[in-house]
Amino acid sequence: MRSATPTTNHTAEKQAGSAGTASPPQPRRKTSPSEARAAERSQLAGAIRTASAPFRKPAERIIVPAEDAEPIPAKAFSGRLLALAVVLVTITVLLAPSVRTYLQQQAETEALQERIAALQREQDTLETQIARWEDPAYIKQQARDRLFLVMPGETRYLVKGGTAVESSEEQQSAASPADLPWADALWASVERAATD
Repeated sequence: MRSATPTTNHTAEKQAGSAGTASPPQPRRKTSPSEARAAERSQLAGAIRTASAPFRKPAERIIVPAEDAEPIPAKAFSGRLLALAVVLVTITVLLAPSVRTYLQQQAETEALQERIAALQREQDTLETQIARWEDPAYIKQQARDRLFLVMPGETRYLVKGGTAVESSEEQQSAASPADLPWADALWASVERAATD
């Protein structure tokens, strides 16, 4: 191995000299094994870079007309597709309880918002009624209707019994036909008065 090391350095010096750089001849010195390996690597890299013929010849591509071309089958199964499916299933399993809880909380929030709106409407109605009680005319009217109070100098009459005045008019109109001449209508009313 030691004998190969000076030869390698000698060929490296020849290549450096042939590259066009005029360098003064250097005295030979002992090289360490790591320097020898580095020189061999650089020599090999230079040979690969300056190779005149490529290592592989590009395959000539044959272009087939579209009418004669056969369809290329797609891959039926891919490892990436399997990994994606596993990740999606894992995410679904992990997030399903959270999504369910979120939806339940959204439904509860909407129900509470509807209840708040109903209570606000009821509050507005009650505030309107309270505002009415500050009006003296409303207070007088409520005292008359609910407590049967009257103002000084007024007399209140309370009628008990037949409260349906309209029903008596309905009975009267049903008993007397409307298309009779006036004389016949008069005679029919006399007969009704005698029988009732």
